[in-house]
Amino acid sequence: MKGLALEYIVNWIILLAVAMVVISMIIYFSEDIKRFLKRHTQENITEPKEIRKEKPYSSGEILTYAYSCWDKIGGKCKNNDVTCFYLFGDFTLVNKDFVMRQFLNRYPEGAPRIDLSNFDTSKNYAIVRFREINCAIVVEN
Repeated sequence: MKGLALEYIVNWIILLAVAMVVISMIIYFSEDIKRFLKRHTQENITEPKEIRKEKPYSSGEILTYAYSCWDKIGGKCKNNDVTCFYLFGDFTLVNKDFVMRQFLNRYPEGAPRIDLSNFDTSKNYAIVRFREINCAIVVEN
């Protein structure tokens, strides 16, 4: 019985020592951990990707970039304005009405909206961004 009690106490001492080491490591590295997490979350949100294509963009591809931008910001309207993509290439095959209808079918509640009013398919570049003020994914050039 005494051996069992002594073993129990030793196990508790080892457990407490391990817990103290882990806690002290977390405290010691806490600033590094915070910087690491902040850097990785901010890079994923704020750094726009540049995409260049030789072939013409399709309406489906523009939709995919718009959906991806909404997913990239976390699917919430309470974010800052974020530029998601810079697209370079030919946009003559893009049907703006098709893009609007498909986006509305996917988000029938109206949030987010898609704004293509400043998107000219004759130009060879486009920007896909999220605009907080009207909770919209904006494709423009």
